[in-house]
Amino acid sequence: MKYLFTFALVITSFFSFYVSSAEAVSWQSQLTSCDFFGCSTVPYYNITVNTDKASYAPGENIQISSYMQTLFCNNSAAIYSLDASVGSDHVSLTTMSIVDGGGAVHYSSGNLTAPTTPGNHEINFSSCHYGWGMECSTASTQITVTDSTPTTPTTPTTPTNPTPVAIISGTNCRIPQGGTTCPGTLSWLISGATSPNVYNNNGTLYSNSVSGTDVPAVLGYGLNTVYVRDGGTPYANTDIVTECESGFSWVDGKCDVPAPATQPAPIVNISVSKDLIRSGETAIVTTEITAPYRSSCTLYGASGLPIDFIHEGNVNSYHTYNHTTRPLTSAQVVKVVCQPNPAISGINSTPAEARIDVIPTVQEI
Repeated sequence: MKYLFTFALVITSFFSFYVSSAEAVSWQSQLTSCDFFGCSTVPYYNITVNTDKASYAPGENIQISSYMQTLFCNNSAAIYSLDASVGSDHVSLTTMSIVDGGGAVHYSSGNLTAPTTPGNHEINFSSCHYGWGMECSTASTQITVTDSTPTTPTTPTTPTNPTPVAIISGTNCRIPQGGTTCPGTLSWLISGATSPNVYNNNGTLYSNSVSGTDVPAVLGYGLNTVYVRDGGTPYANTDIVTECESGFSWVDGKCDVPAPATQPAPIVNISVSKDLIRSGETAIVTTEITAPYRSSCTLYGASGLPIDFIHEGNVNSYHTYNHTTRPLTSAQVVKVVCQPNPAISGINSTPAEARIDVIPTVQEI
């Protein structure tokens, strides 16, 4: 599944107030997402930016701190930057930081130099988000520059290196007849990495860039687990399963027309947790299936109606499936029938069955 990031950032409101002797400005950004059914707008995150005080001497150090809190759902992430400027001086408080959804927070800080001209001056803030492009929103707060002698600037604390954060998604593809690979796409972003790379579990290195959108990627047959890493350490991954085009199967290392009866019929074994139970009890029916292709299976006798399930053999040829019977009051034969789906010429359905005996209830005559 591919993540679609469509960002339209709208400043809904902002206001200034005093916190002790500091100046603060807060605003909320919104996210507009569009699909085939239309567009919707929801609150995305809040930002509050503080200066350490409201009045400065000419050339004095201005300490700035910020607080960002996401408002979106847990399985999403906000990707944002925040800059501040006054006069000709500019500082980046954070650049393309990824913050998890569900109320997660992100702190940042930086320093500006107060203008040398006394009077009122605006500190301007710009918050930008990464989607299918870059959208920015702005806010500002006012400071006063006095005629006093500037104080010694405070040396900012050197921030520690953040743990890399990453997201990735991709699209699959179908391999044509005679082929072994097909072209899919990848979209990713990693923040805080010193050696970013995008790597397939089959050994393919796709990119060393920190981001990419709909980047072509050659995928092999079956399961492709693609990681976003910093060096050799993965921080996000996506699983992409590729199959042959319709009408073809994986034969001798490529997609081709399957040879008749060259593949074995499904191997089906069935067992029960108890072959003798009391009246009204249930039993667990375990079905073991070995088949290197997708198969449709039906379990009879465990419930009032047949139970249908799928064996995805192209991902894992062997798998077990458990089903619980209804409460039984008499002996019951359970039976499983499996067959390839889609059908393979020369391979018929494979049945297996087991019997569950029931101890009848003794009633007084």
